[in-house]
Amino acid sequence: MNRQAFTDFCIRQLVELFKESQQNLRNERKKHHIEGLLHAGVLMNVFTNGQAQLMMEQAHVEVFGETIEERQHNKTALKQAIADGNDDYIDIPAFIRQGGGSNLN
Repeated sequence: MNRQAFTDFCIRQLVELFKESQQNLRNERKKHHIEGLLHAGVLMNVFTNGQAQLMMEQAHVEVFGETIEERQHNKTALKQAIADGNDDYIDIPAFIRQGGGSNLN
C-alpha cells in the first residue's frame, strides 16, 4: 500500500466513524483502531500529526458540515440554552443555528 492509498484509507475510516457518531452509534473499538492507524501513519512518516489532524477535520466537515471546534461550540451553546431554559435559542431551526440557511428567500 502506498502513502496515498493509506491516507485515503484513513480518511474513509474517519468518515465512517463520524457517520456512526452522527447516528448516535458509539464504537470505541473502531475509534481506537483509527487512532492506531493515524499513529502508525505518523510513525511511518506517511503524514505528520498536523496532517492527521487535517484529515480528521476534513472527514468531520464532510459528515457534519462543520469543523470539530464549531460542532463543540454549538453543542455547548445548546446545552447551556437548555440549562438556562432559553427556548428562544432552542426554537431556532438547527440549520440556521449552525450557520446555514440564514437567507430563506
